[in-house]
Amino acid sequence: MDSNTHILDIKQNVLNVSRGGVALEVNDMEIIRALKVKPTFTLDINFKLQAPIRMAVELRHLEEVNDYFRLGGRITGVSGDKKAKEIYHSLIDFFG
Repeated sequence: MDSNTHILDIKQNVLNVSRGGVALEVNDMEIIRALKVKPTFTLDINFKLQAPIRMAVELRHLEEVNDYFRLGGRITGVSGDKKAKEIYHSLIDFFG
């Protein structure tokens, strides 16, 4: 971690997920300010009845929409062993 790293436990809405990216609805300004300084973050995705999957994401799009921001990011890695990435891909395929 560096001086620009913030750890936040704030739930946000997931708009869309795919093998390569994620779209979020963010309504917390602390997250937006942090992303403007350092456009990378880690994210825990929770699928129902599954353990959370942690991934590294690079910000690719940020758009203000009324009282929230819509952001799109490219998944640059999935935390854990190879099995975590396989589980994530199987869940995406199942729900997609």
